[in-house]
Amino acid sequence: MIIDKDFLSKEQIAYIENHIFSNDFPWFIENRSVVGRKNKPFLKHTVLRRPEEREEGEYFRSYMGKFCLGILDNFAKNNTMTIIDVLRISINLTYNNGYEKCNVHQDHEYNRILPSQTLFLNCGVNL
Repeated sequence: MIIDKDFLSKEQIAYIENHIFSNDFPWFIENRSVVGRKNKPFLKHTVLRRPEEREEGEYFRSYMGKFCLGILDNFAKNNTMTIIDVLRISINLTYNNGYEKCNVHQDHEYNRILPSQTLFLNCGVNL
């Protein structure tokens, strides 16, 4: 696991704070965090759907694609990594929904076959 607290540019931080954390950012409800398990809702903004969910020729599902790739690129450069493919990009917002946490799960079946990385940007907010 890589913990990197210094890879976002000042412009990226400002964009997150002023756009994603604004009242105008489009969030969508997802009723369950793990398919086949008890509902544990959260909010999401899908930027790039899973390969098996995409329509032919579809790439980004959101205007946030270029911005998110910039974040991935910064992280990779800062940690001497090479990005070969991006399988999914989702901006998620969790909140106190009465559950302690989501179930332990595997996001993709192909994680068992292909080595992959998951990048989490955690922004704690005290309300």
